Amino acid sequence: MHNRYGPASWKYIAENLSTDITLVQEANPSDMQLNKEHFLWEKVTNKSSGSGVLSKELKLNQLEFPKSHIGSVIGASVVLADGKIIDFFSIYAILDRYFANENTKNGVSYSSTTLHRILSDLTFPLVRANSKKHYVVLGGDFNMHVSFDETYNSKDFCSREHRLVFERIEDFGMVECVKKFYPNNVRTYRHTTKTRIPLQIDYLYVSKNLEEKIKSCTVLENEEVVSLSDHNPILITLDI
Repeated sequence: MHNRYGPASWKYIAENLSTDITLVQEANPSDMQLNKEHFLWEKVTNKSSGSGVLSKELKLNQLEFPKSHIGSVIGASVVLADGKIIDFFSIYAILDRYFANENTKNGVSYSSTTLHRILSDLTFPLVRANSKKHYVVLGGDFNMHVSFDETYNSKDFCSREHRLVFERIEDFGMVECVKKFYPNNVRTYRHTTKTRIPLQIDYLYVSKNLEEKIKSCTVLENEEVVSLSDHNPILITLDI
């Protein structure tokens, strides 16, 4: 969700998505009138938009952890009726701009560096998710796909730059929901530039102890979604 679609996008979430928890990125909550028990949001440094976690009914408890990129990740925990805890993390992999040398006018943009720092910041909650009483759900706009390694491969770049990020997430015991239900590529982002394959740069992961509880995963694309955002929502159902 991009903040320029703000009011209409928030209305769509409220009226059309029957979600218990919603993770939003590049969002501006200026039109929201919710208390902090149900909506947590943090602004990205030097931007008007930020990342957030929204719940229509469940009480959210904000998680505190080191943050290398303010507003690029926000965490909220929910206590279930049986006392188990789910931590939710909404992630926006803002692009780092790196100037290779004085002759590089525009520099090079990386989302992988942002994600590596975020994963380091989240080490403790991700490791804790291996316990029987703690779950983790994380997702958002990663601004990358493994195919980028082939698309942007050159002598100046690591040929596994993007794949390494996904492997690191999986090494934490996280399971990608979209891949389980869409073994082939599925589009989550509509870019003005034509791509060889449907472009997925948005992801939703759950901790290994939730894998068997995933009942469905849907990438939603319809006329209304297309009119509101250049990203498609990812919806999952967990039996918990």
